[in-house]
Amino acid sequence: MNHLVTLSVIFLSSSLPQGTTTAFVLVHPAIATCPINSRRSLVFPSPLSSSSSPSWNKDQYNWYHASKNGMDDTSSSSSTAKKLLFPERLNIIYDSKCSVCRWEVEFLDSVQKSNQQQQQQSLNTLPIRFTDLESTNGYDSTLPSNGGITYAQGMKSFHAVTSDGRVLHGVQVFREAYELVGLGWLWNWTVDAPWMGKVANVFYDLFARYRTDITRGSSVLELIRQYEEEGRTEAVLSFSVGEKKDVSCRSCEEKFADTLTNK
Repeated sequence: MNHLVTLSVIFLSSSLPQGTTTAFVLVHPAIATCPINSRRSLVFPSPLSSSSSPSWNKDQYNWYHASKNGMDDTSSSSSTAKKLLFPERLNIIYDSKCSVCRWEVEFLDSVQKSNQQQQQQSLNTLPIRFTDLESTNGYDSTLPSNGGITYAQGMKSFHAVTSDGRVLHGVQVFREAYELVGLGWLWNWTVDAPWMGKVANVFYDLFARYRTDITRGSSVLELIRQYEEEGRTEAVLSFSVGEKKDVSCRSCEEKFADTLTNK
């Protein structure tokens, strides 16, 4: 192995342009096991050098990190795939009773389906999924795909969860979603000009605060209170008909017993 490393250094040193460092070869013996053509493709200015900027391409970057971790690109991709929370790229959590939110979701869904049909791909591989906070089946914040986003959080601000577990909110959701359907340029201005991004966040926060007052006739805090109250009522009713046997809160169980006694 040492001879191979030495030969690699000699071979690469003889073909390096002036000012290019060989430090990578000396500290990374894994290059010695690469085919000659691959070694040649890995000759680039050192990323640590202040006199030159790195010229790593994507394949070189991936190979370096894969070999550093003792695995190839295939095993790395396979490992990443196993960590995904759901097959789509993004899960948008929205309020279907809000006309503005519903319009936004319907627009994104129509665009992504149109893209898939034009590319003659299956609609089972759409990049975005949508989760309704007001679903008749109920909303479950404990599902991994929902990223722990509670009903209250989802109502106060637009939220989304990426398949690798990142939680986005506000303007971030629009940027990510529009990028996935090929319309990212519509929101690039919020990134290209940071001050405009801050302005967009301020306006969105203002809209989010009064969104439900405009679209649902009640404040977001009132809707959250009603939701939580309905949840408590359903829990008590469920317990009363014997559907819920396990009660984690002893004081609640005692209060319920008292109500039966007083009847």
